[in-house]
Amino acid sequence: MRILLFVVSAVFSLAAVGLLVFGLPRWVALIMLAVAGLALVGAMREQARQEAPRAIELDEKQRAQIRDMKAEGRHGAAIRQVQLWHRYATESDARRLVQEA
Repeated sequence: MRILLFVVSAVFSLAAVGLLVFGLPRWVALIMLAVAGLALVGAMREQARQEAPRAIELDEKQRAQIRDMKAEGRHGAAIRQVQLWHRYATESDARRLVQEA
């Protein structure tokens, strides 16, 4: 379905440009661009829905670094460091990992 929506978006975009080149009414081209845009948004939503969340885990070296930061009393910095290592980690996920380390 996702690929079909991307193809529909591309076809309607090219058709809109072609209509303008051949001198057909501008409003028809705008409608085709609107359809292409809706198809693109639908394809992107489908792509995002298919993305599975990745498990966030720390290796032993990262755990040691987090333990050192906690020993120094830098809990906030440790949470931010986990978020730097794992781009899509929420603050609550990072806080949980820091507490477990």
